[in-house]
Formats: sequence, structure tokens, C-alpha cells
Amino acid sequence: MAKAAKIIAILLAALVLLMVIAAVLVQTQWAREKIEDKLSQRLDGRAVEIGSLEVDWGFPLGVNVGDVEVANPAWAEHPYMLKLDAMQAKLEVGALLTGDLRLQSLELDQPEIHLDRQADGRSNWAALTPDESSSDSTSPIQPDIIRIQNGRLTYRDAGLDAEVTLDIATTDNGAGQRQLSIEGSGNVQGKPLTLSLRGEPPAQALASDAPYAVTLTGQLGEIQARFSGEAKQLPQLGSLNGRLTVSAPDSAELMAFDHPAIDIPAFDFSTRLKRDGPRWALEDIDLKTGESHLTGALTLDKGDTPELTVRMQGDRLDLNRWGVMRLLSVDSNDTPADATGDQQSLQQRAQKLLQPLRRYRGEVDLSLDKLLYGDSVLSDIVLKGSLAEQRLDIERLHAAQGDGTISASGSFELTESSLSGTLDLTIEELDLGRALEPMGYPKLGTLDGDLHAKLGQNSARLSDTHLRYENPARDLWIDVDATATESGLQLMGNARRNGVPLHFELEVGALDELLNDRPYPIEGTIRTRESELTVDGTITDPLQFSAADLAVSLKGPNPANLNALTGLSLPSLTSYQLRGQLLWEDQQLRLLGLRAQWGESDLSGDIRLSLAGRPMLWVNLHSNTLHTSDLKAPDTPTDPNDGRVFSDESLGLDALRDRDAIVRYEADNMMTKAIPLNAANSKSNWMKVFWWLTH
Repeated sequence: MAKAAKIIAILLAALVLLMVIAAVLVQTQWAREKIEDKLSQRLDGRAVEIGSLEVDWGFPLGVNVGDVEVANPAWAEHPYMLKLDAMQAKLEVGALLTGDLRLQSLELDQPEIHLDRQADGRSNWAALTPDESSSDSTSPIQPDIIRIQNGRLTYRDAGLDAEVTLDIATTDNGAGQRQLSIEGSGNVQGKPLTLSLRGEPPAQALASDAPYAVTLTGQLGEIQARFSGEAKQLPQLGSLNGRLTVSAPDSAELMAFDHPAIDIPAFDFSTRLKRDGPRWALEDIDLKTGESHLTGALTLDKGDTPELTVRMQGDRLDLNRWGVMRLLSVDSNDTPADATGDQQSLQQRAQKLLQPLRRYRGEVDLSLDKLLYGDSVLSDIVLKGSLAEQRLDIERLHAAQGDGTISASGSFELTESSLSGTLDLTIEELDLGRALEPMGYPKLGTLDGDLHAKLGQNSARLSDTHLRYENPARDLWIDVDATATESGLQLMGNARRNGVPLHFELEVGALDELLNDRPYPIEGTIRTRESELTVDGTITDPLQFSAADLAVSLKGPNPANLNALTGLSLPSLTSYQLRGQLLWEDQQLRLLGLRAQWGESDLSGDIRLSLAGRPMLWVNLHSNTLHTSDLKAPDTPTDPNDGRVFSDESLGLDALRDRDAIVRYEADNMMTKAIPLNAANSKSNWMKVFWWLTH
């Protein structure tokens, strides 16, 4: 509405000024044509017509025009931008002789203004407001008296999907008191809109720095709003001071811009709204919705260095009732990945995330008894921090979840080229599954421990960090100590999976390279009872395990000892050792250069498993010597009268029913107690032999 008032004032000022020039020159057809030509030039060549022009010579000087039409661009929906039946202006002659345009009165009869903005941002008023950033609040015209009869303003915005019609008039309230009355209706994004404004005499609104009492009520869909107070520096609304209330008696839907519209519950919101130039303040905020009650204050200073101050406290906030979780779900599913972000380190990503804060100052003091989102609840939430001189200080961040808590503090220097600082994090029995289930991670366990990180230029180091992760649903717990080394991190600890104990000692890459899209180095050993796995290579994106290139070596007394740990059905054999190169990428697992030995038997070759689409297994193996006696562990009971080479027990291949396989196996020598074989060869398509293997 402020923009519309400014446009009207500029348009009328140009028209009045040209009328005065014409009056001074001569009242002729030639004068009208000159006025039309000047207005047309100001409006990028649009057609301008003035039906009549009359000058009432006297004191004051009167100028009357009638049937004024200013055309719209061809693309606009309405043919005219301005249509005016009649305008009467009375000017002070003395002021005019000194070069000052002073109006005693201005009367407008049936003025119509039609404003239009297209989806691409083009507007029919752009020629009148070339400098949108101008801070000059002085109105081009300031009549002592303004009278408006049957005025109408329409506004159409294709980008906002909005159409609004305002009926404008001035009314006499007796004793020389006049009042501005505006009634509006329309729709915004399919929601009905109504507006009603009552103000003091409109001439008073144009007086510089004079307070102007105004009451505005409106309703958009189910949302109702009311402002009652004073405004200054109209039409820019450079100063405001009044009471603002917003409410919805039933659930309502907010307008959608770049995101889908979200539903909000019934609520009552009130505040004292203040504006002084670039400084906006919401004081005495009071928000009630359902069982929630929030109070506080918010201040935003949009100066050269914007500054935001937030002080809020409340007993309960349910994000589900406000539709926030649905909005976050849309963001996580629809937001495209940053094309360059995959090449950035953890520190670089954090720096990119925090870089916009360099341009701001602010303070936040937030406390909340309960925060509900999804099926999760956080309690005793406290956030205190400040931002100044490119330094972010987190005095306290705390949240509780049942018996679990998380607390953090730290500070960061947000320089243009780097991010540095410290972060101290303490976690006590935090259930990650409950906390992150609304974001799509329901099967995580609990986390407990302390983390101390120090960020420097192109470096990130951990010290005195001990974490414990437990996931009973998966029968998994991990206890790890992390220490920074010259080349990266040293991870040492113990774990238990499916009741099987593990001990690990690993050397990995630097912390700030953890989320790179480049290979992340890892080297070390993992031991479980008498079995030992050694790895040396790289993993790409360890948290997602998107790719791996690892030299692996595994040895132990019996492969079957790993069944409980891995969930596989490995055969029961004698002591063994194997090595090879393990590759994982694009849903394809390859074990190349396999060399295995157990008992007096050996095995070598390659194995490839594709999990893209229907699983497919390729096996190409070779043995120099295979002793059938090595196919059973030494302590496996056997029937001494049974002379068969293979057992008739089921091989347990049910897991292979939904996959294909091509297997090739060759043995130079196959040794059995009764049957020696030379150059044994098997080349099979799995679909052909599957029935034989399972029956």
C-alpha cells in the first residue's frame, strides 16, 4: 500500500505541475498537447489524453482538468494506468511567484489507478520510480486539504498470484474534520483478502514528519490482523508505533512462495510494533496457540551492518502443529546437492554455511521448556550466543531428552578466507534414533561422551575425545577414543556386535577431510577373539561408504567363528588366512587377487558381486590343491563308515534364490581319502545348477 501511495503521489504531482505551467503560459489546445507530450515522455511514450483544461484566475489560482487518461503498456490487463474524471487544484499565487508550488486544496473525482506487475518482475509503474532505493520520504505534493470521491485502485501481481481492489474516499466527520476511508477486497494465492483502513485527513499524511493516526484491519483466509497506532514519513512508512495483533480462530494455511504452503494452528499473537527508519522492533511479544505460550522481544536494525536481537522464552512449542516438519521434509528431498560442495572439506562446508553471518551482528537468548517435533520431544532448551566483529560466540547450547542431554559451547572466527575456533560438546545418553527419527533416521542408537575440537586454518584437531555408541536393536556398541596425530586421527577402542567382542586400532585421515568426495585414508587392525582383519587403503565418504579401495588380510582359526558377527553362513573349516584387494563402487563389490589357504588347500581368483538391480555374482576361482578333508573343521564329527565325498546336508542357499550367478572353479589336484582327482573343472551358470544345489 505504501508503494501504491507513492506512485499515486508522483503521478498526480507531475500532472499538477504541468497544469500550473500551462496556466502560467496560456489556456489553449496547444498547452494541453504540450502537457500530454511531457507526461507521455515521462511514461516511456505511452498515450496521454486530457479532455479539458480550465484556469480560474483569481486568489487562490484554480486549475481544473477533466477526462484524463494515461494508457498502460500493451501487456497490462487493464487499458489505463490512470483515469480521472476531474481534478481541481487551488494554488497560492504568492508562493507560486517565488517558485514554490503550494496547494491549498486538491479535489479528485472518480480517480482510477491500475497497477500491474508480471511474473518476470516488469511493472507498469517502473518509469515513475526509477530509484527504488531512494530514502527521501518527502511527498511531491502536500495540499492543505485533499478530497477524494469514488476513488479506486487495483493491483495485480502475477508473481504473487494476487489481485486486490481498493475503494478510496474522504468523508466529513463534522466540525471541519475529514477522514480517509479505504475498503479493499481481492485474493492472494486463492485465499480471499479484505482490508479496511481509517485514518486522519489525508493531507495530514503527506506532511513531513507529522504523526498520522491510522487503524488498519484485514483478513487473509482465516488469518486476521489489526494495527492501531501512528505512522510518519508517509507513504514510505518510515516510522511506525502501534499495537499489532494477528490471530486465526481455526487452523489456517500460510501463503506459499518458494516452498509449499504450510498449515498453522489456531493462534493469538500480539506485539507493539515500532519502526524508526531501518530499525524494526517487536516489543512485548505474546503468542498463544494450543498449550503453547511464548513471550519476548525481537529487534532488527537493517543498517550497514544488520543487527538482530532475539529474546524469547516459552513453555512449549509444537513444530508439528505449525507444519514445520513437512516443510523440512520437502527441503531435504527437493533441494539439489551443491555441485561444488562434494569437493569441500568438513571445515570448508562449515565455513560456507557460516560465511553469511560475517555481515551481521546480533544476540540471541532463547529458553524453551519443551520442543515437540515428529514423535520426539526435547526439553530444557537453552541457547545463548552473540555475533559481533565476525566472531560467533556460543555461550551455552543445551537440550535434554528424557535422561539424555547435549550441551555445547565454543567460539568461531569468521574470517573471509578461513574458519577457526573451538567447540566443546558433552553428550549424555542421547538417543539419536528418537532425536533424528523425524528427519528419517529412526534406527540409530544412543551416544554418550565428550568431544573437544579445535579448528585452525585448513586444519581440524580433536583432543580428549571419548565417545560411546550403543544400539541394542542391532546388538551393537562401540567405545572409541580419538586423538589427533600429525597425519590425521588415531581411533582406538572396543566394540561388540551380536555378542561378539571387537578391538580396533585404526589410523585415519584428518578430521576436516572426513566429508570430502575424495578417498579418505584408513589403516589398522580389527580383532575379534582369535580372528584378525588388517586393512590399508581408502574409503570415499566414510559416513555413506560410497566407495572403497582396500588391501585386506584376514586370518583366524575358523571362518564360521565370524558368522555371528557378520550374519553370514561361512563354512566351518580349519585355520585359514586370506588376502586380496577389496573394491566397492557404484553398487559393485569386487575382491581381486584373492589368495587363501587353509589346511593343505589353497584358493585364488576373483569375485565380483553387483547389487544394481537384480543381484548378480561372478566367481572365477582356482586351486592348486584341494583336500576334501579340509572342507570340514578338525573337530567336526563324521561317520567313519560314510565314504561319501560330500555331505547330504542342505547347503543353506535360500538367500541365493533372488539372485543370479556365474561360477567357474578349477582345481589342479583334488585329494580325497578314496578318490584322487586331477584337473577338476566346473563351469556353471547358476540358474542351471541351482535346483541341484538345493535339493
